[in-house]
Amino acid sequence: MIYDVDAIKEMFQARQYTLQTLIVLFAVFSVILSFMIIIIISNINIRDNLVLIDILRSLGYSATEISYVFLLTTIPILIIFSLFAIFIAPVLVGVVAGAISNFLSLNVPIIFK
Repeated sequence: MIYDVDAIKEMFQARQYTLQTLIVLFAVFSVILSFMIIIIISNINIRDNLVLIDILRSLGYSATEISYVFLLTTIPILIIFSLFAIFIAPVLVGVVAGAISNFLSLNVPIIFK
């Protein structure tokens, strides 16, 4: 049986382009979805703390002092999870992807740039 190498290369390149496009669309969709979730959680957090904000206003705190109180509680958590997302998550994704590819006997190059 004779195989046309050029046709096979073109087929794989077309599939690779399609796969890359799908990955980019998935990444864009996940970023948009995560922003929506962050906005919803922020609104819920503000509504839950509305009574505390009113109490602080009645005690004479200014708007900047009230903002400082709430930022002081959220910034450490934001820094911790940002460091996790930047340094630890790519390693975990690589380990899980390697385990899945070994389990399925696949050779899938996953490179983080």
